[in-house]
Amino acid sequence: MNQSGFADYLVLRNDDAVISDSPHNADFSGYSVIYEWNLDDSYYSNARGSVTSVSLVDCFFYDISSADERKGLIFHNLPKYNLTDTTNEEFAVVGKLGEDLVFDKTNPIIVYTKARPRNIKIKVFYFGGVNQMNAQATKAIFTLKFCYYNDKETQMDFMKGNTNFIY
Repeated sequence: MNQSGFADYLVLRNDDAVISDSPHNADFSGYSVIYEWNLDDSYYSNARGSVTSVSLVDCFFYDISSADERKGLIFHNLPKYNLTDTTNEEFAVVGKLGEDLVFDKTNPIIVYTKARPRNIKIKVFYFGGVNQMNAQATKAIFTLKFCYYNDKETQMDFMKGNTNFIY
């Protein structure tokens, strides 16, 4: 599929989000926080097509209290047409955080999704020594990259592969 035009970048700050606790898998020790943003049409251009891919291209954490081990995983709730997670949960992994919560940019996960989402949730699972108070006090900035594709060309590509793609 050929990308059309320029990519759009959406910067999401935790100060603008509704923040809530999240239950997490008992197999892991740590804590999860969900950041949620409700966006209106002014965040997007209508000049773009309806077929898009999204990837988390950067995130930054600061003001986090010290912890013994600070690593994590990042998830989002956008529809995922080319990503399957065996848990069948609302969220799927889209990135990982290394030592001191540094975002690993080496292999970004690119997910085909609906264009111009109105609601975006990002869940961050903090491993180890980050507790509820530390996680909620953490300041975070996430940058999503949206790339748009030609609608007809994309539909033809998916039809050739016998894949049902809804947009």
